[in-house]
Amino acid sequence: MRKKIIAALAAMFIGITSALVATPAFAATTVSTENALRTALAAGQSVQLAADITLTGEIEIPQSADVTIDGGGT
Repeated sequence: MRKKIIAALAAMFIGITSALVATPAFAATTVSTENALRTALAAGQSVQLAADITLTGEIEIPQSADVTIDGGGT
């Protein structure tokens, strides 16, 4: 009986921790203007586009930045 309880607790622990590890957090800044997009990317923030944005020039993303750009497409 004791072994079954320990096995059940271990299985629950593994299930909970693997669910937490397997779900990465994606905290993005929502942007809808070119200025907001430029500001967020310059700060190294990931962004989620809330509108179509027409760029007036190139955007430089810092080399050390680890960003994601979510266009919201399907």
